[in-house]
Amino acid sequence: MKSKNVTLAMPEKLLADMKVAAFQQGTSMNAVIRELCEAYVGKARRKDDAREALLKLIDETKGQMGEGRFSREDTYAGEPRFDRFKA
Repeated sequence: MKSKNVTLAMPEKLLADMKVAAFQQGTSMNAVIRELCEAYVGKARRKDDAREALLKLIDETKGQMGEGRFSREDTYAGEPRFDRFKA
């Protein structure tokens, strides 16, 4: 794959720390930045893929929500689900 040069500005302390970290890992700063960018783009792609799959599922589903509604009495009938009124 063809590469292009880019200019990147960062604080001097971060640059120095990055050089040390890359050296300690036996890699280059270019490789570290490239990996970070690939991870960033990959995360965005996975979100897009998940969103597209969800939209496809919504469009293709045969499910129905139904016509029925619960009455207030049905909703509050039986044992209380939350004990918010007791101290």
